[in-house]
Amino acid sequence: MKFHRLKKIGFRFRRYVRRLQMQKSTPFRPIVFDNGTGFSKIGFAEDMSPQFIIRSIVGNEDYLDRLNQLTSKELSFKQYYIQEESIIKRKILILKYPIEQGVITNWDDMETLWKYSFENKLKISPEEHSVVLTDSIKNPKKNREKAIEIMFEKFGIQNFYIEKQPVLPMIQMKKKTGIVVDIGDSIIQIVPFFQGKIILNGVKTINLGGRDLTNYMAKILTEKGFSFITAFEREFVRDIKETLCFSSSDFDLDLKIAEEEPHQFNKEYVLPDDTSITIGNERFRCPEVLFQPYLLRIEDPGIHEQIFESIMKCDQKIRKNLFQNIILSGSSSMFPGFSDRLQKEIYQLCPENTEVKVIADSIRDISVWVGGACFALDKNNQKWISKKNYQDSGVSIVHQKCQ
Repeated sequence: MKFHRLKKIGFRFRRYVRRLQMQKSTPFRPIVFDNGTGFSKIGFAEDMSPQFIIRSIVGNEDYLDRLNQLTSKELSFKQYYIQEESIIKRKILILKYPIEQGVITNWDDMETLWKYSFENKLKISPEEHSVVLTDSIKNPKKNREKAIEIMFEKFGIQNFYIEKQPVLPMIQMKKKTGIVVDIGDSIIQIVPFFQGKIILNGVKTINLGGRDLTNYMAKILTEKGFSFITAFEREFVRDIKETLCFSSSDFDLDLKIAEEEPHQFNKEYVLPDDTSITIGNERFRCPEVLFQPYLLRIEDPGIHEQIFESIMKCDQKIRKNLFQNIILSGSSSMFPGFSDRLQKEIYQLCPENTEVKVIADSIRDISVWVGGACFALDKNNQKWISKKNYQDSGVSIVHQKCQ
């Protein structure tokens, strides 16, 4: 996973960042947690780029008889193995994902993940910091209450805020009106905005994301006789997906070309055991699932159709503005050619002479985190929930201050 620095951010945004960084009134050096289903992005807001991108995984030691397969040097006495340590040892672990389709489902594991982030990655005492969390548009109110409770009661932080993930790319892009298309590991969130407010009847979610694409890539690679069954082996598939895949501008045509002239698309991928495999039409068949979910036996319309339907549910007066401000976000939006293909597909659905513009910022894979950092550094921000606010009002304060 690549880390992005300010040199990759446009001049206007860099100037905005510097202005925020010069502000001295930001409370208790805020930390931003963008906890996704597959990965968590973590860091100090002032750095304007996440210092750590780690897997949202907790590993619990498997049955004791498995331990006989290991030497004492290979075995750790820790109850939990997390992140890189967990991935290395996953053959002896049951790996658990605390977040499913954008919603925290296991709070003990989530607390472990946050504790690991504070202590092992950031190496700080949370009592001295403020925290911004992100959550999905589907997150139930009770989850927000549990999150604020853990942050104040277990970690003793100074200030807290939680924001819906699709809101934050709008902050990062300094836009008030537009439609955010956030493609995560297991969920796509399509959220239209007008004058900074979410248009609720236009909100759509699709239970599809990067993990599904990885699984589909593993499936179609079996056509070549390769088998990627274990979670450890799926890491290779994910890397193939992220390094070699692209969105085709004309799927049917490229399928035909790949059949007649396979060398046009063939790329070699070397596995850790030095085995080399050839990846051909799989390179564009995998991302095609976003446009044709039925390839995964998912009955939902393609992402382009869902975006179009979302905009058409909004007031006719603002549709033009929405079509011209389709903002991509999330790691699974990073496929080369994806934004151009999406723009083309949406345009073909629109009335004649409709202008369609898909905005694919170079840092869109971290735009949710960066938006959270911009929020945290704004000295005029009156939305923070302080420790005193929490002590006076309890968990219900999160619904009053975090919309």
